[in-house]
Amino acid sequence: MALRIVSLNAWGARVHAPLIRYLAEIDPDVLCLQEVTRTAASRANWLVYRDRGLELPQRANLFDEIAAVLPGHDGFFCPTARGELLDGEDVAPSLDWPPSSASRCRSSARRSTSFMEAFRPTVGARIRGRETLTACG
Repeated sequence: MALRIVSLNAWGARVHAPLIRYLAEIDPDVLCLQEVTRTAASRANWLVYRDRGLELPQRANLFDEIAAVLPGHDGFFCPTARGELLDGEDVAPSLDWPPSSASRCRSSARRSTSFMEAFRPTVGARIRGRETLTACG
């Protein structure tokens, strides 16, 4: 049995349309993404991520957009950014998903362990059951 794992840096969705098309076309068993945002409180489509003098455009709810094109996947979102995500001059907080993952995300970040270490039990169970999984952080 072959297991297909895809890991991508979503690059804040700066190439949004091609990224969404690509993700809809591939059929991975596990999809891991970096530079994904989820800020349900924001009404803007694009936000700005600021970190150490850098400013990068970011899709405000890329996690939800990806979830919409991968309805058969179970998604987990664990924000670990150093900088701030801004909607104008207001900070736009990221939301853990599912809500029960919040403590795992925070304890993982405090111990400087990887996202996959924090979610290894969940990932292993999904893979053994041949369920699809999308993990973003």
